[in-house]
Amino acid sequence: MLGFDPCIEQKKLFIEESLKDKVSLGEICGRYQMPELFILGRKDPSEPVEFQGEMITIAEIQKRFPFKRIITIKTRQ
Repeated sequence: MLGFDPCIEQKKLFIEESLKDKVSLGEICGRYQMPELFILGRKDPSEPVEFQGEMITIAEIQKRFPFKRIITIKTRQ
């Protein structure tokens, strides 16, 4: 989920924060993970991008993973 293997102290911190804030572990991990980076095409910025082995639009990613941070780079024409 994070993109790296957290140490035991980090795992404890995530669990404590999840219980304190009453949110899922996925959302807590989303606060600490590196954001997903996408480079969008020039012609249609809503074109599908490859994400976890499937072609999906940025809007669909945000619906399925609301706690993920996403960075999009749009190329100039």
